Amino acid sequence: MSARLSEADGLSREGFLAFLEDRPDEERWELFDGVPLMQASPRLDHQIIAFNLAKLIDAATAETDPSWAAVPQGMVDLTGVFPGNMYIPDVMVLDSHGVDLTSSYTAKCIVAAEVVSPSDRRRIGRGLGRKIEVKTERYRALPGCEAVLVVEQDRMEAVLHLRAEDGWRAERIEGPDAELSIPVLGLVCQLRELYLRTPLARTT
Repeated sequence: MSARLSEADGLSREGFLAFLEDRPDEERWELFDGVPLMQASPRLDHQIIAFNLAKLIDAATAETDPSWAAVPQGMVDLTGVFPGNMYIPDVMVLDSHGVDLTSSYTAKCIVAAEVVSPSDRRRIGRGLGRKIEVKTERYRALPGCEAVLVVEQDRMEAVLHLRAEDGWRAERIEGPDAELSIPVLGLVCQLRELYLRTPLARTT
């Protein structure tokens, strides 16, 4: 479950980073319109899916652009387009030559991927809507973000958002044999590959 720190309402990026300095290292916090939300501890199969995806991305970008890296649990700074917002996707892709790798966050996100937990479907404060929907919409507003992947944790299904010349296009991908293709990464795989070594892989 997400824990809300309502008394810290209205934090800027700098205020949020200062807040994080006083929190235990094992805690993961995001910032939504100035309000910190603590991330729930993910299930083990959730983490395996994210790890599988990161490995697939790194294998693909080793061929297309070796400077691109899949980063699990990195922080994306959206304050340039949505002040008071900093999120932690399960996996993001960045250009290791184009960002400060000594920082704990970056605004330069090429691809953001989320593995959906039950807490991600809960509505967050101030009428923003469901957490996963808010994050997806706002990742898409980031300059330089070319794709957003939303992966279901409990079934073999994903929604891939791709930037196009006329805006964004969303494609639903379902079933173990369905093809997942993210052209900007040169990644082409079967959806089942994201779920290797999870209970879902043993039932298909």
